[in-house]
Amino acid sequence: MSEIELLKCENCKTIQYPGRKRCKKCKSFDLKPFMCKPSGKVITHTTCSALPESIKHHKNVTFAIIDLDDGGRILSQVWPSDSVEIGTNVVGYEDVISIQSNGTENIGWVFKPAV
Repeated sequence: MSEIELLKCENCKTIQYPGRKRCKKCKSFDLKPFMCKPSGKVITHTTCSALPESIKHHKNVTFAIIDLDDGGRILSQVWPSDSVEIGTNVVGYEDVISIQSNGTENIGWVFKPAV
């Protein structure tokens, strides 16, 4: 199983999503890669039916904020779109999350209810 790469602040131990140069909590620049299992619990979600062209291959898409078991949070698509409630345990896998107009597939993390 693949792991999700996040960032961990070496100063205050805050775990956050990549793309930041500074810690969102203590503002330190001392961030290191942190690998975590793609499993957690849904803390909130919403389902969208007015979708951009890049994800129109789905009728509806549910987006959820997931508290990861190893720490940190991630915003991700959840499939099938009607399968989660707040508190649902989920597991992630990598899949096509959107398709660009030129046909290029974008791969990202998708979650589904844990069995």
